Amino acid sequence: MMTKMTLKSFVLATIFLSTALPTMATYSIDPGASVAKRRRIETGGNTQEQQNQEACVETGAQIHALHHDPMHVEEQNLLPQDHLSELPDDMLTCIVERLPIGNAVLLGSTNKKLRSFMTTESCWKNFAQRLPGYAWSLKHNPKFNQDSKRALQFLLKPQVIMPQENEYLELTSTSMTSDGTKVVGYFQNHKKNTRQAYLWTPGNQLQVLESWHEPNYDINPLKISDDGTKIIAEVSGYNLPSKYVYWGKDHKIHLLEPFNEGHGHYPIAWDANLNRIITYSLEPDAEGNEINYEDDDCRVNFTLWHLDDNFKPLSAQPIPFKFDNEETTFRITTMSADGCTVVGYKRIGIGNYRPFLLKLDDNTFFRKEEILPLVAIYDLPSDIEAEAVLVNFDGTLIGGSTYQAVAGSGCVLKSVVWKQEANSFKVQYLFNNPSKYPNQIKHLNAKGDIIIGEIGSSKPQTYICTQNTGMIYLSSILESNLPMKQNSLHVKSISADGTLITGEASASRQSRDKSLFQAYIPHFPTFEHENLPLGFLGDYKNHPLNKRSENDASRKFSNSEARESGIVDNNMDIEEHPQNSFQNFESNN
Repeated sequence: MMTKMTLKSFVLATIFLSTALPTMATYSIDPGASVAKRRRIETGGNTQEQQNQEACVETGAQIHALHHDPMHVEEQNLLPQDHLSELPDDMLTCIVERLPIGNAVLLGSTNKKLRSFMTTESCWKNFAQRLPGYAWSLKHNPKFNQDSKRALQFLLKPQVIMPQENEYLELTSTSMTSDGTKVVGYFQNHKKNTRQAYLWTPGNQLQVLESWHEPNYDINPLKISDDGTKIIAEVSGYNLPSKYVYWGKDHKIHLLEPFNEGHGHYPIAWDANLNRIITYSLEPDAEGNEINYEDDDCRVNFTLWHLDDNFKPLSAQPIPFKFDNEETTFRITTMSADGCTVVGYKRIGIGNYRPFLLKLDDNTFFRKEEILPLVAIYDLPSDIEAEAVLVNFDGTLIGGSTYQAVAGSGCVLKSVVWKQEANSFKVQYLFNNPSKYPNQIKHLNAKGDIIIGEIGSSKPQTYICTQNTGMIYLSSILESNLPMKQNSLHVKSISADGTLITGEASASRQSRDKSLFQAYIPHFPTFEHENLPLGFLGDYKNHPLNKRSENDASRKFSNSEARESGIVDNNMDIEEHPQNSFQNFESNN
């Protein structure tokens, strides 16, 4: 039975993931120590000298080693009092950083679920520890600033966009400005039995946009321009022709010319300012029936439109494609925000898909087509299918998926990125074991260093992935902060800098009772000194956070251990957790 949402205003909740300061002890180690190694510090019965020997790190400065001992209370103030006074009174995160000499370390705990953070100028990592008792020694970095402090806190500030009236149900966000100050989407108005569009801003809250005047039409906002002055949308209805409309500075709804009135042009991709829009047009088949864009067997024509701020066409150019044979077809999936890169996939005969990109200049197309390189999944044959579906702001990083039929496993679905290096693109995979854990990239920020996607099949989990942090489940850090128990979180858009995401949360994938959320994610600094591979989970053995002792590396973690340590939520079985599949893969190879 559907539960209607109660009246709520917009609520801003600043939530820090970690709580009280763990019990710590501090030790000094000779700066001349020669063992350049980070080690786990065992506390049970060890003498101070033994602990110092285990924690030796070559730094050229004083070393501080930390350990967590629940049986022994020895509090040490590791921050000068003036630094502690800078922290807000309601801050629940333990921060230990910017030491005047020695190392900088941050540890935090949430209900005995240890989460550890560490940073230097050349190394920033975030991970949820499996078991208490881990600590790290880090090189002293005198260049700590407010940005790194903000990043270390790893905070999420969920701001839930709730319906203002009971008839506003099934809210979905579809697009937002690059700075995250305006969000558009739609909701189902059950009193009027129609779908309506809204514009959300922090100041004006949720504003219902003017509806289309014809009855029985639902509306779906597609894109809001970066300056927030233009919104394009599709209006459609059962057995009714689709139309394209826009809201301008006058906040009135208008028909979007020249994509209507029988022209048969359907917008498929656009730049950030909606001054460049790519449309496709469908031609009837031999029997006079209009073909379906989703039918890869059929050819469609693409046109690049240059438009002014009132959507008046300045020029329209057919997009040139080279057809290898009669079976060759193309599909465009997206355009970069700067309007200079178009990506999609090319079908060369049955079961042969290849990603492609087209580069544009300021006025016209470079008549150049590049087929993005592919590599085999492990030792499997290289005749895999692939699609390019996302691109960052300037076209230097492209996200997509690869597919391959594998006996006994069905279709393998795997997330990949192509990164530009000189005049070519190199492919990198995000995860191992794709046959068991299908995953798809859903969103990229402007720089391309923050990726949001979903992993899993029956109950997909939304993840955030960066070069510095690896994969973090969104549900583990956001779900408990929403006003109701949510089993399904779906991100719909990400800001250009990657610090803000919007999406929808519901009790299940089929639930009609949804709430929108807006969450701030930390600033993820990237450092030139350490170039971790983006697909670090594919390089599991060599990732610094996964280097454990031989005894630890081979064992699985039980459900209870995992949940107590905060690795997984209660909805995921640890036996199916990707981390264990990585260990299996490692042991089998």
